[in-house]
This record gives sequence, structure tokens and C-alpha cells, in this order.
Amino acid sequence: PSVLNFGDVCVNSTNTHLLHIINMLPIHILIQLDVSLEELKKTSQFSYVIPPTTNTYISVIFESPTIGKFWKSFTFTVNNMPGGHILVMAVVLPVRLQLSSNELILRPRGFLVKTCFRGTVRMYNHQNYFVKFEWQPINTGKGMAFSIRPAKGTVEPYCSLECEVTWQPGFDSPERGEFILHVSEGNTLKLKCLAHLGHSKVTFLEPRILFSNSPQGLTTWRKAILHNAGQNHAYFKVCDQSLLSMIHIVPSQGIIPLGGLTVLNISCTPTVKEKFDIRTK
Repeated sequence: PSVLNFGDVCVNSTNTHLLHIINMLPIHILIQLDVSLEELKKTSQFSYVIPPTTNTYISVIFESPTIGKFWKSFTFTVNNMPGGHILVMAVVLPVRLQLSSNELILRPRGFLVKTCFRGTVRMYNHQNYFVKFEWQPINTGKGMAFSIRPAKGTVEPYCSLECEVTWQPGFDSPERGEFILHVSEGNTLKLKCLAHLGHSKVTFLEPRILFSNSPQGLTTWRKAILHNAGQNHAYFKVCDQSLLSMIHIVPSQGIIPLGGLTVLNISCTPTVKEKFDIRTK
């Protein structure tokens, strides 16, 4: 053929195209490729002796560090006589990855509190060259509760790789987050994540806690029990501004599993003789 068309290839990738040579003469012929193109320098052999009335295939290797259309030719000789030109064509593309989705919504899955918010996103490499990547979390002033793994790695040619995204549940955990996917010497993508908590219903088993006859200067402890009667795990936080300075509640925030109970330890250390009746949020 007078044209070697490598088609769409990835930058810096090694590509092989077979050049079919047919000798229809009754004598041996010497084929010499006069190749000075830098992109074809990895071709291992440029001279071939072809027996009479036979054919052979010559492997031509193309590799280019430059993105864009490639359109150059080289000459060849037959028995040291000019034989013509062979045109080499290729479209050199940058490395890139594609995501199965640019937005991921995490919903509760399973009963394990710490790992129930999980989801996956898949990266696709549709090109003929390996791609290195790294995820960068975008940390806003509210913090970042999402994590992704693997956080960096390599996607092989014509392959895909699945990444798992998890959300760390908590009352103060931001329900939105973003990651930037950096492709080494390639494109940049953004992944938006959202945790969908669902409706929950929490009640006190005993709506009133009594600290009657608490001794002045000493600490008295009581317990309050939270019950999650909803259909999802619940996340709570005690509002400190609604408490008196002598009242402390531990833990101040936490998780109540689906259908479960959480015990709040409440301490009261009065410093003066007084009566009080407060509501805690």
C-alpha cells in the first residue's frame, strides 16, 4: 500500500502497522525503507530481501509525543532503484478518562452505621495507552466528609476502573462534596457527591429528667435514652446554648442506629442553692 494509516492513537503510545510487500518477479528483490521520521525510529528493521514470487509483512512502529494530525511520507527503493513514497497518517490524541457519571448520590445501604453510605463511579479509558490519575478532594470551609478509593492509580488501555465513594456520617458532616479527577498530562474532571440521609424520627423514652435533692458542690448523674423510631439511622447533637453551666451531657453528638437506643449521661453540679427547670434541644 502507498498509505500507512494508524488512525486515532494516543500520545506517546507505541503503535504497529503491517506493511504488506508482494514480490511478483522471478528474482530476489531488496526493499529498503528510507525512513528519517522521528516518529518511526522504533521500527526495528528497514531492509528486507524478498524471495521470488513471495510476499512478506514489515512491522512499522509509530510513536509521537506531539498531539495533532500527523501526515508525512518516506521513500523506499527496490534493488537500489527509487520505488516511490509511502504516506504515514495518524491522529494523535491526548490521554483522557471518562466518568460513568459526574454526580453521585449516596443513600443508606445496609445496617452498618459507619459504612452504609457507599457508592461507586467508574472511570473508562477508551484509548490505547495507560492513563495515570489522582483524585483531589475540594475542601471547603465546612470540611469534607467524603472519601474515595483508590485515590490514585493507573487505568490500563481499553479498560475501566471502579472507585468507591464513602460518606462519613455525623451530625456536622457536610452532605455535599466534590472531587477533581486529575489525569496525568490529560484532562480534568469534576465529581459531585451528595449524601441523602432520608427521614428519621427520634424520641426520648422519658421526656423529663429529675435532679431532685442534688447536693450542692457535688455531681449527680442521670440517664436519658434516645430511641430511633424512624426508618433510617439518625444523627443528633446537643445544643450547648440551651444548657445551664452546671449541666453537662455526654456524648454531645452521635448516631442512633435504625431501631436502636442511645444513652445520654447527664451530670448536674450545682454551686448555689436554687431551683431550675430547663428544656434541652
